[in-house]
Amino acid sequence: MRFSFPVAAVVVAALFLCGFRAPAAGTYGGVDTPVPDLTLQDLDGRAATISETIRGWTLLKFGTTWCPQCEIQVKELNLLAAELEKRGVTVVEVFLREGADVVAPKVQATPRMYPHRILLDPEGEAIPAYKVRVIPRLVLVDPQGRVRDDTRFQTAEQIRETLARLSVAPEEKASGDD
Repeated sequence: MRFSFPVAAVVVAALFLCGFRAPAAGTYGGVDTPVPDLTLQDLDGRAATISETIRGWTLLKFGTTWCPQCEIQVKELNLLAAELEKRGVTVVEVFLREGADVVAPKVQATPRMYPHRILLDPEGEAIPAYKVRVIPRLVLVDPQGRVRDDTRFQTAEQIRETLARLSVAPEEKASGDD
């Protein structure tokens, strides 16, 4: 019996994402709830928490280097680079169960034109904490750290519509803030 590539990719992704460890305290509760905070790593191996990355509107993108849809998602986000910057949205890409040795060359090969930060989750802690069942997974977080939208792969136009529907705009500075 022969399997097509999409079927094989789904099977591999399901095996990869399911059943790794029990959810930690503060597990993801969905839209209108605070995001769980995890300590991950940047590409240089420095510790970085999810809460530290949320400075204004943040789009968390969970994925891997081997996922074709994740790479296409980067291209869709690149189409929105100017709009994401104008609206004050930073994309935080969380690579699941992969280290810098795998992620860094892939990130260099596919430039990100939008404001972004790369985080690594080599142990897969985000999988149960954010209930990741499909990749790419997109979680839009407001400046207060609350989830405003949660979805899977989206085209540039779908993301644009979501940003407009939620009136996403740069956070205004209080007087005296510089």
